[in-house]
Amino acid sequence: MYLDYLVVMRNEYLKKGSYNLIAVDWHRLATAPCYPVAVHNVPHVGDCLAQLIERLRDYGATNIHVIGFSLGAHVPAFAANVLHPYQLTRITGLDPAMPLFVTVDKSEKLDASDAEFVDVLHTNAFIQGQFEASGHIDFYVNGGVNQPGCWGHGNPFGCSHHRSTEYFAESINTKIGFWGWPCSGFLTYLLGLCPPRFPAVLMGDDVNRDYRGFYLVKTKAQSPFAEGMFSVEDLYQQNIYQ
Repeated sequence: MYLDYLVVMRNEYLKKGSYNLIAVDWHRLATAPCYPVAVHNVPHVGDCLAQLIERLRDYGATNIHVIGFSLGAHVPAFAANVLHPYQLTRITGLDPAMPLFVTVDKSEKLDASDAEFVDVLHTNAFIQGQFEASGHIDFYVNGGVNQPGCWGHGNPFGCSHHRSTEYFAESINTKIGFWGWPCSGFLTYLLGLCPPRFPAVLMGDDVNRDYRGFYLVKTKAQSPFAEGMFSVEDLYQQNIYQ
């Protein structure tokens, strides 16, 4: 079941420490196959999320981190519009949905203005996920388009899309981490002009919020996916650009 990642993520956070976790269930408004209707409902879910956040603030909540996957990654953008000028502490976008969001105004999709810090994981760009940078820091995992280990899957694009949730869930308690290196942009990467280099930046729950820009990350094909701190020589030998 595609919502299993919510349970996995919850368990990882409770293993890590003391957290108050809330899952927003809007599956009846986002049921396949009518994708345009699901997109139409995103603003309404965002309005409801904003109301919930306002109640949490009334009870003294100050450090609010919203995590959204696919269409759900755009929901906090609409919540942010309602909450303005208040800003959420952090939004994490897990492969934000691309279809029907390419040409819309930035106020109608996730972008860096929606929280004090916005980090984004891209795992199926150009297909189900956005290719454009959407946060203060954007991680393009294994190039951001197709994920290793997914081509033998019955739904390779869906597999790559959902890997963003698996990577983030694993990042919560991994001992070795998902480490990325900087690149000036997607076109530069496609031209093979982004060799592995330092500074290395940690992707996931413990991301350093001082860093900005476009970062590349390499993972294993199977769980556990994290490879730990990379060495420049090893990545050259593995030829990540293939």
